[in-house]
Amino acid sequence: MAIIPFTESDLQDQIHTLYENDPDTPASTEDDYLIRRRLMNVMVNRWENNMGTLWNELWTNTSVVSTGATLTIATDDSTYTAPTAFLFPGGFVKVLNSDGTVHKTYPVIKPEQAQSMSSADEYCYFRGDTSSGYTLVMNPAPTSDLNGKTLNYDYYKRATAFTTTTVTPEMSDPYYIVHGVVAELHKADNNLALYDSSLAEAEDRLKQMVMRNTMFANYQDFGMEDQQYVNNGATFGS
Repeated sequence: MAIIPFTESDLQDQIHTLYENDPDTPASTEDDYLIRRRLMNVMVNRWENNMGTLWNELWTNTSVVSTGATLTIATDDSTYTAPTAFLFPGGFVKVLNSDGTVHKTYPVIKPEQAQSMSSADEYCYFRGDTSSGYTLVMNPAPTSDLNGKTLNYDYYKRATAFTTTTVTPEMSDPYYIVHGVVAELHKADNNLALYDSSLAEAEDRLKQMVMRNTMFANYQDFGMEDQQYVNNGATFGS
């Protein structure tokens, strides 16, 4: 038995065993396999868009996941393509020297705020959409001293969809996918008793993932953070 993280192929094996009580999973070109792949992506979408949850597993950095991105600065070029999976930024945009140290940092503003900024202000923003992709816009356009340096930023990404047998989901408990797909298959068979039990198992696993997602690490400060103090050392009442 495979260990977590499961690949699509591993999950298909689990789905087939639970649904058919049979060890012979359909080939990846057969209709049953392809239908289940689509249902697996439905479950990924449900997990990704679970109300009120920003999954820890979907936060990343351009140094880790940069597919589709333009990260090398060119003189006078103010626009840079964001990673293909980009959804929204997680903080400041940094310009790194060749040794990885931070050369300078740009605050990220909302696109509509750009009109109230002066041409001399240093800022950046992301524009675009999930269909056509996102672009980082820098102001002012980089000067020659930034040429060749590297852009670096944290961002929240889209969950990976199943497209091949080797794709691995980000979620901490892929059995959510297994039980969710099995539930949908039983629903299609009009077997509501097995649908209910499989759905309940999937929902329990989703709740467990939400709980783990919001947990603090052991021995941490559980108090509410005083952001004013964090930013500038202000004391209470000042």
